Amino acid sequence: MNIWFIHAGGKVKEPFCPLRFGGRIFLLLRSGGSLSKPLMWLEKEKKFLRRV
Repeated sequence: MNIWFIHAGGKVKEPFCPLRFGGRIFLLLRSGGSLSKPLMWLEKEKKFLRRV
């Protein structure tokens, strides 16, 4: 079961599923792509994440 999130601040334009791998976080986009961010990005932006 996937848990989808949206970014309320608008930095990620579509729903995503976060996946932690090492020191990075990969945002698996619902449309099929992915974004790679440093793990610190999640700490800074977690107040903007909303579960769908």
